[in-house]
Amino acid sequence: MNKALIIWNAVLTVLLFMMVISGCTALDPQLAVLPTEVKNNRALIEQVLQLVNSNREAINSNSTAITKNTLMISSLRNATEAAIAASEASLRQLIQQYLAAQQ
Repeated sequence: MNKALIIWNAVLTVLLFMMVISGCTALDPQLAVLPTEVKNNRALIEQVLQLVNSNREAINSNSTAITKNTLMISSLRNATEAAIAASEASLRQLIQQYLAAQQ
C-alpha cells in the first residue's frame, strides 16, 4: 500500500509539474516567439556590424581622397600664385619700358 501511494504521489507530482510548465507557456504567448526573435536580432546585429565595417572602409577611403585633393588644391594654388606673380612682374616691366620709351 505504501509503495502504491509513493508511486501515486510521484505520478501526481510529475503530472502537476507538467501542468505548471505547460500553463506557464500558455500564459505567456511571447515565450514561444522568443527564440525566433533572438535569432532575428542576432542576424540584424550581424548586418549592422557588416555595415559598420563597410562604412569604416568608406570613411578611410574618403579621408585618403580628401588628403589627396587637399594636396592637389595646394599645388594648384601655388602654381596659380606663381603664374600671377610672373604675369605681374612681366606687366610691370612692360609698363616701365613703355614709360621709358615715352620720355
